[in-house]
This record gives sequence, C-alpha cells and structure tokens, in this order.
Amino acid sequence: MNLGSVIFLLILSSALSLFVGVVAWRRPLAPGSRPFAILMFAVTWWTILYALEWLLPGMEQKLWAARLEYLGIVLVPGAWLLFTLRQAGFNRRVPNLFAAALVLAAILSLLAIATNDWHRLFYIQVQLDTNTPYPMLDIEYGPLFYALIAYTYLLLLAGALLLGWRFIRASGDHRWQAAVVLLSAFPPWIGSFLYLTGVQPLPHLDLTTFGLALTGILNMAALFRFRFLDLVPVARDMVIENLADGIIVLDPLDRVVDANPTARRLLSVTPAAIVGRAVTEVLAARPDLLQQYQQASVPARPDAVAPGSVSLPVIPTFTHEVRLTPLLNMRQQIRGRVLVIHDISERRRLASLYTTLFAMTRTTDLSSLLKLLVEQATNLLDASSGDLYLCQPGSRQLQCLVSYRTEQDFTGLVLPFGEGVAGMVAATAKPLIVNDYPAWEHRAAAYASEHSFRAAMGAPLLWQGQATGVINVMRSADQAGFTDFDVQTLTIFASQAAVVVENARLLDTTQHYASELEQRVSERTAALRAANIKLQELDTMKNEFVSNISHELRTPLANIKLYLRLLETGRAEKQPQYLATLHKESALLQTLIEDLLDLSRLDMKKAPANLATADLNELVQSWVNHRAGLIAERGHRWETDLQPDLPTVNADAHRLIQVLTNLLTNAIYYTPPGGLIQIITRRQVDDDKPWVTLSVRDNGPGISAEEQAAVFGRFFRGAAGRASQRPGTGLGLAICQEIAQIHGGRLTLESSVGHGSTFTFWLPA
Repeated sequence: MNLGSVIFLLILSSALSLFVGVVAWRRPLAPGSRPFAILMFAVTWWTILYALEWLLPGMEQKLWAARLEYLGIVLVPGAWLLFTLRQAGFNRRVPNLFAAALVLAAILSLLAIATNDWHRLFYIQVQLDTNTPYPMLDIEYGPLFYALIAYTYLLLLAGALLLGWRFIRASGDHRWQAAVVLLSAFPPWIGSFLYLTGVQPLPHLDLTTFGLALTGILNMAALFRFRFLDLVPVARDMVIENLADGIIVLDPLDRVVDANPTARRLLSVTPAAIVGRAVTEVLAARPDLLQQYQQASVPARPDAVAPGSVSLPVIPTFTHEVRLTPLLNMRQQIRGRVLVIHDISERRRLASLYTTLFAMTRTTDLSSLLKLLVEQATNLLDASSGDLYLCQPGSRQLQCLVSYRTEQDFTGLVLPFGEGVAGMVAATAKPLIVNDYPAWEHRAAAYASEHSFRAAMGAPLLWQGQATGVINVMRSADQAGFTDFDVQTLTIFASQAAVVVENARLLDTTQHYASELEQRVSERTAALRAANIKLQELDTMKNEFVSNISHELRTPLANIKLYLRLLETGRAEKQPQYLATLHKESALLQTLIEDLLDLSRLDMKKAPANLATADLNELVQSWVNHRAGLIAERGHRWETDLQPDLPTVNADAHRLIQVLTNLLTNAIYYTPPGGLIQIITRRQVDDDKPWVTLSVRDNGPGISAEEQAAVFGRFFRGAAGRASQRPGTGLGLAICQEIAQIHGGRLTLESSVGHGSTFTFWLPA
C-alpha cells in the first residue's frame, strides 16, 4: 500500500462520514439522529486531519495536525454512547447531567493535550521517524493517553452491549436493522487494536480511521436498505407497549415472537413463557380467544392472503374479539401476522342494555315490570343484588317495591330523602356510587345488618325532570367496585326504564283518573287555602310589627319633644335634669334603632358571620373580667362553672359576645339584689350530635309557661319586664335567637315562676 492509496481511502471515508452525518442531521425526529450525526461529523474531522498529518512534511506541522485530530477523537465515544442509548429505547431516560458529563470528559481530554508541554503526561516524547518510506510521528504515549483509550473502549463496549440487547429484542426488519448497526460497532475496535499492537500494513498507520469508514458504509446500508432512523424500536415501545388492546406478533409458522403487556396480562403469562411457543398453546387457557383465532386463521401463503385486516364476527358471549392482520414486507411477502385482542365488554353491555329495554316494553303489568327491571339491571351490571324504590307522591319519602337477592327482604321499607343510596339519589336526582357502603356516613339504618354487599350504586328514574324512583344494584365484598362506565350504563338503563315504568303506571291508573283528578284538585285547593292563610298570617304579623314599632318609637320621641320644650321654657336650675333625661331617651331610641337594623340584617342574611375558631371559656372569662364591677355594683352574686377541655367552636366571636351581653344584662336587670347569677359552659350530646352550650342562670322571678311561648318574639316584654320599669326594646332575645340560627344552633329556655330562668345557647361542636 502506497501513500496515494492511504490518502484516497481517508478522503473517501471522510466523504462517506460527512454524507451520512448530513442525512442523519436532517432527520431530527428520529431517536438518536443528532448524536449519530455528531459522531459522523467527528469522524469526518478526524479523518481529514489524519490525512493532513500524512501529507504535511515537517514534524511540527504533523504534530499540529495530530493535536487537532483530537477535536474529533474525543467526541467519538460520547456521541457513540448517546446514539446507542437512544437506539436501545432510552430516548427520554438519558438525563442531561449524563450528557454534560460526557462533554466535560471531552473538554478535559482536550485540555490535557493542549497543556502537554507543561506536564508531559499525554505525549512523553515525540520525534519524526525517518526510517520508514513515509516519515511519520513516532510518539511515546503517557498515562493520560492510555486513560483516554480506556475511557473510549469502555464507552464503545457499553454501546456495543446496548446494540446487542436491542438485537436480541428486535424482530422482522427491526432485527436486520439492529444486526447491521451492531456489526458497524466492530471495525473501529479492530482498527484501534491493530494500531496499538503495531500490526499495520504501513508503519504508524492508524487503521481506526478505516474502521470508522467501514462503520459509515454499514450505516449507509442500514440507512437505505432497512430505513435506519425511520424504523426504530422506540416507536414500538411508545405505541404498542401502551395500547389498551392486546398485541401478539407471530412468525410465518404462527409461533409467538412478541406480545405487549396487555396481551400478557390477559393470558396471565410472562414474556419468557410466551415467546417461541405456538399460538394455539398460548391461547389454550382462553378457549374463547382460541375459537376466534381458529375462525380467523388464514393460510400463510402470499397468494391466499390479501393485504389488510381480517375482522371476525362478534360472538355475544365473548368479552374480547380477535383480529388477524398479515405482516408484509416491501415486496408484499408475508413475514408474519399480528393478532389483536380487543376488549368488547363495554360494547357487549350496551347491546345487552338495549335488548333488555326492548324486552321491557312488552311488559305492561306494573308489578311484573318492576321485578324485571331489577333483575335485568343486576345481571347487566354483574351485581350480586338489587332493589327498586318509588317515590311516594306528596312526600319526601320513597318505598321499596322490589328487593332482589338480598339477605333480608326490604320490600315495603320506607326511606326519607337523604338516607341511604336510594334516599340520596332521590334527593339529588343524580346517580351515586358508594364502593365502601359499611363505612359510608349516610347509610340507611335498615341496612346495618345486611352483609351481602359492600359496593352500592343507584340511579334515578327521571320523568319530566323529576325523580320518580330509584334503582339500586349492589356488589359483594369479593367483587370489584363500580366504575364510571357502570354508572353511565345504569343511568341510561334507568332513564329508559323510567319511561316504561311511567307508561305502565299511567295505564294502571287510567280507570281511577277521575277520582285522582278530583283528589288533586282538592289537594291544590288545600294548598292554595294554606297559602292564603299563610299570607293572612304574614299580613297580621306585618300589622303587629308596624303597630309595635310605632308604639316603641312614639314614647322616646314624645319624651324628647317634651324635654326640649322644657329646656326652652323651664327653670334654669332644672336644665341639667332635663339634659340627663334627653340623653337617656336618645340612648333608648338609638338602642331601639340599632336593634331593629341588626335584626333586619340578620333576617335578610346581610350580616356577615366572621367565622373563626373560638374558645367559649376564654370569651366568658374575658367578659366577666371586664364587667365584674357592673355585677357587683348591682349587688348580685355571680359564679362561673366552665367545663375544662371544652372543644373550640367555629363561630363569630363578636356575635357570641353580643349574645352573652344580652343574656347577662337581662339576668342583672331582673334578678333582685343579692341574687345569684351563674355562667355555665358544657359539652353535650343531643340527637346524637355533639354540642357546646353556654347557659346563663339566675334565681329571679322566673317566666310563666304562657309567656315562655312568646319570649323570643319581637318587642315582647313579659310581666317582669314591665314591672321593673327598666328600659328595653323587647328585641334582645329575638336577636340572640337569630344569631344562634346563623351559627347552626338554637337558644332554649328553662324557667318556672319564683325559681329563676336558664337561657342556653347551643353551638355545634
């Protein structure tokens, strides 16, 4: 081999590498295209500079070219590894930090070469060997050079192993493609090994560049013959592996080549247990799939198979259908077949749904129809039991008319709206799923001892926008819970069943139409009469309110006018007395107006409640500390009985102080001097609900039973209030009651004449 041949081969390999790199760079969407293009560009640079090293005459020029070669050499191992990682399917799993580390290694290598004159760790000694036909550099390499060689070999080996792994997993054209790319990994190894061991056709000739040229040629073959960078295993991983359908790839002898996770899950097999076996053996565990495969199977002859998919007739009892599609190569030759297993359970359920609804239209007897509805719904939803409730006209209750396969017979059971699944569905007119019924807070008490089911689902029977009934289905503990598709199916079933039921009910009540119409007219008349009575009551309440407010305003206004006249005409020494009276009457008038405004805002829900966590004991203690002097001034004794560890409440602290002030002011006014006033807090349970209570107890005159019924009315002042001649508006307790209601609580009274009164403010705990 002469110098001209070497230069020609180097230029040819650089041109091939550049061409392959440009083609790869123009396909950015193909996984690994950019690292592969960088690899080819690096090889192009290396090869061109190596050719210059052979051509340049002096040692300095040759050494200059040799050092510039490393701009390409150091990029080769990193680009190769990134390319093979993406070809092996790690397209999105290579962290940026890893790629940055490869770039950093290349930069460090270049720095070691550039600073070699300082440390002599890369090139120990460089001289020109003139004892050969073509003078070349004779280099004694240092430890950093061999470190770079070890690093390069390690990355090349890792890339080769990745390509080998890809070859093992590939099939069809993928396998040929993987084989060619894997083969292209070996020539650079061989060339580098021969160079380092000194086995060369010419002294100092580095055969690595020729190995890289062969790599370029092989990759060109893969590029044009097997559409390299177009057919990639990553596409298969992203599409086939994530399909909801089962996919099984067969070779021409109908042996399994590959299967996606869905297919393996349907057949309950592992990859190792399925690959290489006959498809009939694999499908033996699923007779339904095997039967369809045998019906769809076609002879594996090119003249007997037309391109396209062979669809099988749907067998109603199957939950999956099988389709076979031939795999053809570019010459339209069969390379195998793809078996697709598609889940048709949803389609089969919908077909069964409409078949059932059609059968129901033939049943006119209401009782038989309701039983058929529950039975069909239970079977349609693969449930263990079911029941059906119809709403009772004129009430918020519904009654069970059918109980199907439950431990207890719930026929005749009446549930209020809001209780149990049926009650909640009737109240909201919306379907409901409860997959853990025993732990559900709204479960019906009547079902507490029913252990035949764990999951329950209900759907309303809607007629003209109103819920006329509810159909429920239940599943036992060993069954899966209900899904969104289940509730969609039951909703469609219930909507159509409602029409059928309503038609049957109308047919059943035709003979009684006249009497029913008369009854409805009577009910409407009664409703109108009740509404009229309610309007009259409201009108009476309005008149009473106007009369009361006129009376309450007239007195302080008259007094103010009187004392203003006295200020003008009376004696001068009386003026301080007149002014004190005017201040008192103005304060009373202001209190009355403020109470009226406060009450109005509470009535109209315009008084915002600034709810926050509040400690009732702290509020009471704070109030007592600030007003202890007022209580003592009145000559009363007082006690606080505050329960320790009292739960906090979610309340408006300002409103709670307002209630406490009103209640204690009344107690102070109506308790004689020396009397006892107690403030008590407790945690109580009433109607199975936890409460926190605040009680104000006195030993005053008490309130009669007749007055207790009206004590929370507006402007009401009892006998004790009128006898005390204390100023007051009669609105304090009404305001307290409104405040209790906006907090979800209530205000109660316990009293007897001569033994005092106890007002209790209840707040949810």
